[in-house]
Amino acid sequence: MNRKIKDYVDLLEQYQALCADLMLHEKDKREALLHSDLKKIEAVLQQQQAGVMKLKNFEQRRMALQAELGFADMTAEEMLRALETDDSEAAKQLRLIYKELKGTVVQIKELNRISIDFAKKNLKFIEMMSQPEDSAGTDGVYGAQGSKEARSGHSLEKMI
Repeated sequence: MNRKIKDYVDLLEQYQALCADLMLHEKDKREALLHSDLKKIEAVLQQQQAGVMKLKNFEQRRMALQAELGFADMTAEEMLRALETDDSEAAKQLRLIYKELKGTVVQIKELNRISIDFAKKNLKFIEMMSQPEDSAGTDGVYGAQGSKEARSGHSLEKMI
């Protein structure tokens, strides 16, 4: 395995480790949301922001190294096919790393989707609970004071 490919493999291993850390932050965020721990949520979001900045840096380095190797603008699969003929050992290592990386990214996306859904539901609940009590049922929905029609004198009892 030549030195540049070895550097590329090493970079992707570090990239994978960073993504694994981001997945842990995503799990921490979900836990903090479940427990409504605002300080923890804020801390995790700051950690995630720092991780995303590192990830952008890794991505720039990955693209530069990939270009140096002569694989610019290639997908992972295209690069692996090209490497299988030249360096099957490197291709084997990269295939494993790409598989792990893809699995980690899929998990991060799913955990993030769950966290966002939970946060949206919490916000909706908080908004609903913070509405003034006298506005309950004014939109025609049956509220704590009965239906809109019953409060305005249009109940069945009045009609009889």
